Amino acid sequence: MFCSVALLVNPLWLLQLLCKITFGECLLTAEALSSKCDVGQANFSSGDTKKTLWDKLIQEGTVVIGDPETNVSELTCGADVYVLYATEMGKTQHPILWEENHFVFLDIIMVEQARQARISGYKSAATFAYVDCDVVCGANDIQKIAIYHYKNGEVVCRDVAEDRAIIASLNIAESSQEKQLCPNLPPQRAVVEFPCPGANKCGSNLRIWSCELCRENIEYGFDDHFYCACGKAHVETFRYMCNDENHGDEFLVNVADDVGQHLGDLKPIRELNILFLGETGVGKSTWINGFANYVSYKTLDEAENNEEVCLIPTKFTMTNENYEEVEV
Repeated sequence: MFCSVALLVNPLWLLQLLCKITFGECLLTAEALSSKCDVGQANFSSGDTKKTLWDKLIQEGTVVIGDPETNVSELTCGADVYVLYATEMGKTQHPILWEENHFVFLDIIMVEQARQARISGYKSAATFAYVDCDVVCGANDIQKIAIYHYKNGEVVCRDVAEDRAIIASLNIAESSQEKQLCPNLPPQRAVVEFPCPGANKCGSNLRIWSCELCRENIEYGFDDHFYCACGKAHVETFRYMCNDENHGDEFLVNVADDVGQHLGDLKPIRELNILFLGETGVGKSTWINGFANYVSYKTLDEAENNEEVCLIPTKFTMTNENYEEVEV
């Protein structure tokens, strides 16, 4: 039986309460709920289950606690969904990992809440769920405690906590428009390097800007467009968030005149041609492919969890345990 509830509640308190319920530390009653939030209309009965109550707790920024009847595919089909996966054993064996992911999960909720309160007319599309992989069918293939990020049912990130840590080290520039595919880069390019638009609080030092999606350094093509592995977009469509601790979590727009002045100071990248010499089989192609992977990923874990970069397809022959030659 579903209950109709209109709630105004601090999401941090809500999630902490839900976690306590999940761990069996307290029971939620209508009286306990009403002491922390404004209840417009509620009809609780002893037959109410945790799922039906949690699914109806709030209409925006919903935190859903999965149970054996939860359909993971339906849960993750929204436009912007964050799911914290864990198991009771995992939380016991890896308490630090659990705390890190739990903290990030709470932080994402609070950021969405703050943005909605600060920006007039902003309505968050994000929804949130906690899933115990031992309880929810279809989630037992998740191997570790992690926050997954979904967009319209597709996984866009399998470890939001780790991803946020990487992004926190970068100066991010994002375009308000979808980037156009660009198979041929302009012959003259320069790495985009200029101060953050929030220089009054972030400092005026030069910063190299990276794409949030592909993590590559953004390059200027001397044609009013910025380029990265995702494609190209006009320079006036970009906004910026540097990694200074004083910047905050909002992207800032650069003044057009300032952008023009900074771009005018950029110099084209000087390209070098390097010749590799060596006999067949010594590892020329392997070295090139290895170097391409080295510069494409920040960490070994990131490289292992993504497709390898293979600039030059290679193959070699080896002998297996049965003394048979096999091609790899």
